[in-house]
Amino acid sequence: MVFLQHKSLVFCIILLILLNGIFLSNLKSSNATAQEHILIGSKSTKMDTDILDLINNVNKTILDTYIKELIGFGSRLAGSLACQKTAAYIASKFTGFGLDVSVDNWTFFPVHSQNVVATLHGSDTSSDAVFLLSAHYDTRKNSVGANDDSSGIATILTIAQICSQYHFNYTIRFLALSGEECGMCTDMPGSRDYAKKAYDRGENIVACFDLDTIGTCETDFGSRAVRVYTPIRAMWIPLMMQQVCDRYPILNMTIEQMSNHPADQQAFISWGFDAVLICQADEILYLNNDTYEHINLSYITKVCRLMIAVTGVLAQTPITLQVRFTNPLRGYVYVFGRKMEAPGLSRPFLREGATYLIGRTMARVNITSTEPIKQVAYGIDDLFFMDIKDTQNTEWKIQGYDAPLIGRHTIMVYVITESGQIARDQMDMYCFTLSHSYFPWLGPFIYYFFNHP
Repeated sequence: MVFLQHKSLVFCIILLILLNGIFLSNLKSSNATAQEHILIGSKSTKMDTDILDLINNVNKTILDTYIKELIGFGSRLAGSLACQKTAAYIASKFTGFGLDVSVDNWTFFPVHSQNVVATLHGSDTSSDAVFLLSAHYDTRKNSVGANDDSSGIATILTIAQICSQYHFNYTIRFLALSGEECGMCTDMPGSRDYAKKAYDRGENIVACFDLDTIGTCETDFGSRAVRVYTPIRAMWIPLMMQQVCDRYPILNMTIEQMSNHPADQQAFISWGFDAVLICQADEILYLNNDTYEHINLSYITKVCRLMIAVTGVLAQTPITLQVRFTNPLRGYVYVFGRKMEAPGLSRPFLREGATYLIGRTMARVNITSTEPIKQVAYGIDDLFFMDIKDTQNTEWKIQGYDAPLIGRHTIMVYVITESGQIARDQMDMYCFTLSHSYFPWLGPFIYYFFNHP
């Protein structure tokens, strides 16, 4: 009997995998933002003074020093001795700033390497919100990686050094990743390892900014712009960044929003976090000729000033509303509401961070709000049809609208406060459930029954 149950489970999972390919072209990959309420409101003289102070503390000398020291380690292929020494150097710098530092080891056979994590804890102990700045310190073989990505690491080191002298409401985390250059044909193992562990720990990463190749420009427009590669669920981030640019003209920068492009931020997106990739606006690839001579210190200084302003604004602006799915969890298979381990199935068979549902499963969310909730609404694939008025019990049975849920779908939740603030979250799922709310095919029979006695 147990054997037959396992055979049935394996059959259903295989069916979902096959349906994944069938339905993939007809459905969106993501379609909701989680934190679009975090936008700049009325001006605060105190905040403006602090942000301008942060901006003015960024200078070329600091950035130049870090870039040269990173280049001094030579080629830093993930897992190499030079890569290990670079990780130790970055950790020592973070420690010197007085931050809470850890080194996380990861393995992507045959490569063994480390992520360096540094945390500047927020003063609001009642909040678990985290804003994350990441960059990768590994390089291609035979490249010193001046721009890709010493520019990103130098920027987060500079921001960490300056921000360590200030206090912020919310936690700021700095993440130096290895393994990005392993991702030309596979996952980026460093970011994948960290993002999954962060999700399993229940970390509330409100926004992730991955800084990669931000060190040079060639055109007039490129000298005053950054590209922000954005998934649909994180559209609020480039909008907020542009607001920062408009509010602080001293930055002299503009935001060029682009569709999402895979890099280290992709792992965070897969695990349900709002994440974007920040790059220079001019596409210039030096590959193995990525040397210091190509670095434009004036440009990277402007990018660093922009990012420290964005970080400061986010870490100080009150988060008044947030919603997150707590059930089902990402990365699991659910069979009639029961969370199942599937150790025999892993990538490429199961999509990273996706949830697989067979039969009835309940959706639950965690809502954090500073004011009364007016409405909670669930939906599938942009169609909202479950309006919950009892905000004390927001549980909902995942089901189709007028047809069974089979294949890839996106479950979404909206929360609206009495004042009209909106927060939302979304989760990609592969479903096989026959349950649905309405039965339109019954209409003709009901009509005939009541009109033809």
